[in-house]
Amino acid sequence: MFPSTKATDRAGSPGIDVWHGDPQRFGHLGKVQPWVNVLGRMWSPDSTIYTGAFQCNDGPFTPLVLGPSAYRLRSPGDFNAEIPVEQLRVGANVVKLWASDEAGRTTLREVSLEYGGSESWPLPYRTCWDDPGGVQSVAQVIDGRWECVSGGVRPVTMAYDRLVAIGDMTWNNYEVTVPITIHGYEEMPAIFSWPSYGPAIGLLIGWQGHSDWKDMVPKRGYYPFGTIAIHRWKKEGPMRKELWAGVRSDLIAVEDPATARNPELECRYHYKVRSQAQAGQRNYYGFKVWPAHEKEPETWDLEGEGAEGGLNEGGILLLAHHTDATFGEVVVSPL
Repeated sequence: MFPSTKATDRAGSPGIDVWHGDPQRFGHLGKVQPWVNVLGRMWSPDSTIYTGAFQCNDGPFTPLVLGPSAYRLRSPGDFNAEIPVEQLRVGANVVKLWASDEAGRTTLREVSLEYGGSESWPLPYRTCWDDPGGVQSVAQVIDGRWECVSGGVRPVTMAYDRLVAIGDMTWNNYEVTVPITIHGYEEMPAIFSWPSYGPAIGLLIGWQGHSDWKDMVPKRGYYPFGTIAIHRWKKEGPMRKELWAGVRSDLIAVEDPATARNPELECRYHYKVRSQAQAGQRNYYGFKVWPAHEKEPETWDLEGEGAEGGLNEGGILLLAHHTDATFGEVVVSPL
């Protein structure tokens, strides 16, 4: 049985770290996916965390899957509580997080959630990462721990798919520009094989939330979507730009390795992606990258039509896959 008593924080009991603040804000800008994510880590000072659970308002306690895993939960005790927006009230909500260690000690912590219930994320849109409310005031963190830093937002730890979402599930026909500074990437040989296939940095367009592939909690399905526009490190040779279709693993276009060049670390580059609606057809996508101190090139580096079954509508993901990078001001404009 999971408890429903007052929150506790006693010496020697398990600890529950909640990332991105308390209270947290969701839905004040719009709906980027059908659920919100409360993220953090459970730990014990002198034992091992045995189990965790969460409760939203007066609902039942739901077991939490704790990390590590090869996917969304990087470190021991990491958790990602996926809460359907239908369970949230407009205004104040309470999420209870419960942890138990192998020594039989338990901790219950309460987290306040403010849900705005806004119907539509404004477009055009521009992030302001120095907002005093933090990352969650201007975007929605999906995976990982992120922090606002000088010039943008940055994942605290490199891992599989560190994700920040911007925009609405109904967005279509827009382009997004964001400066990205790459600081480093994970180079362990295992990262270049399944399930990661190499570090990557860039944007996903047409996001409506993870899919339930019936095999893991939190959900790990990443398609359908519109397109993924990324730089990817290869096990051998230079990085290359890739433009992916939104169903399964199909490339729309890929940079010629003979002309590909690695971006320099600690240098700022502009990444720009266009999602252009075509009446009765799949969206047409364009992707370009250029050094921030240079003039924007007139042509796209990669372009092409999306896949049959891909999503024409949806928001944007800032995607840092096994990569340490700072994402600057995100500017989204309708076409």
